[in-house]
Amino acid sequence: MGSSIDDFLKKEGIFDEAQAQAVKEVVAWQLAAQDQPHSS
Repeated sequence: MGSSIDDFLKKEGIFDEAQAQAVKEVVAWQLAAQDQPHSS
């Protein structure tokens, strides 16, 4: 499944942009998760 999505993005010419956006979103999510108090 992952490779077909990559192939689609490459055909559309937006693979690099999509990958960069995904990295930014993951980093933002990780930073937001660090800001949340851990409930135990």
